[in-house]
Amino acid sequence: MTQLEIAAATADAFLSVLAADEAVRAARANVDRLQVLSNAVTTLVNPLPYLGTILSVGVAAIVSIANGQPIARVGWIVAVYVIIRILDDLVVAAVTIGGSVHMHPMLVMVSILVGEQTLGLLGMVAAVPVVTVVKECARLLLEHRRNLARPHVPAAGRAGRIPQYVC
Repeated sequence: MTQLEIAAATADAFLSVLAADEAVRAARANVDRLQVLSNAVTTLVNPLPYLGTILSVGVAAIVSIANGQPIARVGWIVAVYVIIRILDDLVVAAVTIGGSVHMHPMLVMVSILVGEQTLGLLGMVAAVPVVTVVKECARLLLEHRRNLARPHVPAAGRAGRIPQYVC
């Protein structure tokens, strides 16, 4: 695991622990049990890519309506959840994945979008590995070509062996 992956996993764990801690404190302070349920559900389903957001927003909206909050509050809840999820999925995930495969985050996002447009969900899953393989093959071929174009002059006092490069 790279340091970036460890940092992302630590951040997710920290957010889950914070939500769980808030749920425990709310239960001790005799706060509405539905709010405790909402926090617990959000803590448990947060790691799920798409379903987690839908379930969290749904439970939070139901709890808000059950507590007599106006519908405008539900709109704010949905907006906050969507903004947080977009930042997590597009920024944090792209930086984390890009750091682990040594690719620019924008290249990660573009490859996922192109994969989704070409092959749907399967393309999204396969996009980053395919682009990584293509990028590394191109890098190795260019390095091999550069080494072939460079004159190989043996060092003084050494045998004149030409190095063999394998692509």
